[in-house]
This record gives sequence, C-alpha cells and structure tokens, in this order.
Amino acid sequence: MELVKNGFITSPLVRYSMVEEKREYTNILSASLVLNMVVTAFQIVTILSLSFFLSDVWSSPQLQNLFLIFLVATVLLIPATHFSAIQQANLNFKGNLYSNIARQFTFFVFVSISYWFDIKFELWHLAVIHSFSILVSVLVAYYNVRTFLSFSFTVSRKWIAELAQYGKYTFGTNISSTVLRNVDTWMLGAMLSPAAVTIYNPAMRIANIVEVPTVSLSSIFFPKLLSRFATEGAPAAKDMYEKSVGVLFAFMFPVVLVTIVLADPIVNFVAGEGFDETVDILRIAMVTGLIIPFNRQVGVTLDAMGKAKTNFYFVLRNAGLNIFLSYFYIQYFGIIGAAYGMLTTFVFSFAYNQFYIQRLIGVNFLNIFKHAFLFQKKFIFFVLDFVLSRKVNRVD
Repeated sequence: MELVKNGFITSPLVRYSMVEEKREYTNILSASLVLNMVVTAFQIVTILSLSFFLSDVWSSPQLQNLFLIFLVATVLLIPATHFSAIQQANLNFKGNLYSNIARQFTFFVFVSISYWFDIKFELWHLAVIHSFSILVSVLVAYYNVRTFLSFSFTVSRKWIAELAQYGKYTFGTNISSTVLRNVDTWMLGAMLSPAAVTIYNPAMRIANIVEVPTVSLSSIFFPKLLSRFATEGAPAAKDMYEKSVGVLFAFMFPVVLVTIVLADPIVNFVAGEGFDETVDILRIAMVTGLIIPFNRQVGVTLDAMGKAKTNFYFVLRNAGLNIFLSYFYIQYFGIIGAAYGMLTTFVFSFAYNQFYIQRLIGVNFLNIFKHAFLFQKKFIFFVLDFVLSRKVNRVD
C-alpha cells in the first residue's frame, strides 16, 4: 500500500512542484492531495474486499482483524505521504528524518518495553501500535512542514490528470523494481524449497544493508536534480549523475571489498552455523551491489527529466530478464543460480543504461571514477584532520 503511494503520489508531487512556476504550487499540492484521497479510497475498498477472503485462503482468522485495523493506518497515510512529499520537494530532509525516527521509535519502544517487562500482548495490539506510530510521525511531520503547506478548494482537473499520467509510470517502476529485487527468492521457494530460501536470504539481507546509502542519496538526489535541471537543463543532469554515482561508488567499493574478503565470518555472525552455501552467494550479491548505484541513478535522472515512461520500461525489461535467467540458472546451478541470474541481469542493464545515458546527456564514464577518487581523498584528509586535532587537544 505504501509502495503505491510512493510511486503514484510522492514522485509526481515532488517533480511538478519543483519544475513548474511558483504560481502553480498550490494547485499541484491540492490536486495531489485529492489524488491521494482517491487512491486511499480504492485501497480501503480493496482491503475490505480481500480481508475475509485472504483470512480463509491462508487459514488465518486473525488476519481479518489485522486488515480492518490497518484501515486506520491507511487513512493516516494520506497526510503522512502528503507531508513527506512536500518536505522532499522543499529540500527539507531534516523534517523527514525526524518524522521517520518518530514512527520507527514509537513501535520500537512498545516492543522493547514489552520484552524487558515481560508484558504479554495480542497480535492485533501490534497493528494498533503500527497505526499509532504513523499518527505520531504525522504530528511530527506537520510541525516541520506547516510553513510549506498550501491548499485550494478549487481543484484543477488538469493537474490531477497530469499527476496521474506521470504517477502511473513511477508506480509501475516501483512495482517492477520490487519484482526485480524479490523474484529470485520467490523462484527459489517455488522451484526448490523453503529451505533454499532460508540459505539464500541472509546474503540478501546483508546486501540490502550495504545498499542503504544508495537509497538514501537517491531520495536527496531527485529533488536536487529537479531544482538544477529546471534552470540549467541537461548539463546539470550530466554533472549531478557523475558526481552522485562517483560518491556512491567511492563509499561502497571499500565496504564491498571488505565484505567479500570477510564473507565467511560475517555470515556466521548474522546467520549462525550451517550456512556455508550463503558465503559465495553473499560475494556475488556484493559484486552486484557495485552496479546498483549506476543503474539507480540512471532511473532517478530519467524521472527528473520527465522520462518516467522510459525508466518504467527499463526496469520492466530488467524484471523480465531476471525471471528468465533465474529460471534456467536455478535449474542448472541450484541455489546460487538465483544470485548468478541477478548478477547477469544487472551487468546487462548496466551496459545498456550507460550507453543510453551517455547518448542522452553526454555522461563521461571516466568522470565518475575521478569524482570517486576525489571524494575518497577528501574523506581520508577529513578523518586524518579529525584524529590529529583530537590528539593536539589532548596534549593541550
């Protein structure tokens, strides 16, 4: 449900509120909020329709109540999504940080107190706390976003259509990306066994942690690129792509290298004994992780340039290719075949994407590594300066 909101609501609001004239700001925000409410209404109908059916199919009577409680969270996600997008559009990343911390910390406090004081609770209590945590995050977000809020009761049909047209592709991209990132696990479970998924999953979880900087920088890179692209055009897209990928590569390369070398003890620490096959899977996943910044930033650049449809087709192509390759690789190689399929897919998409982005905005591939070297150099000098200044202070 939140994936739908992020793709269909957030991305269009951020893009159009930054590239259009300031006089359209209120109209865009108002149209986005109405679209948000319409999407939520469809989600509520879907939840009500499926709650009884799915609880029977999965033989889980409790699921019905969880779905119904989630309706509260679904309604609360209207302002949560709206406030988050507005803060992103106004480059107020600190506000989003505080609201996300408030949401996660509220849930964490409840679970921690229950654990330490041995408080027993029912499953539906977690659903209630989940909704309450969203409410807390909404209140925090409102405090940080209130100066950027604007609304008009005269809602523009033109902007509703414009946002929906753009949003359907960014939503499709999010769905295709989810399929791309999870199809290997799904196919392992279907073609081999749940035990195969158990062996494969620890490597993917570790890889996901390493990819966090890529995801974080992308959320910052998108509005930053929009603000520059609106005034400078393609040269801004070229410059920011090269610098952002360079910074990400500079950060990830040493982390990936260390993880590959120490894959054995890392897997033992995270998953325990009996996961020998996971070690090689993790190494392949780390190599794949080095390609992700290149591909992700291509997608962000295309979305910022208004080419969301092209980005959607790129990710859809990758998802289809990964399904095809995983099917044959798993049959031939077994569990590790899923990792081979993902790596092959990303290598192919990397080669094509770099060719495309070079033709589109003139990206110089070597500049990426130049920026990566400069960033590592600055970082090393920063660390040395920090350490030496601390030593001088101790002597004084």
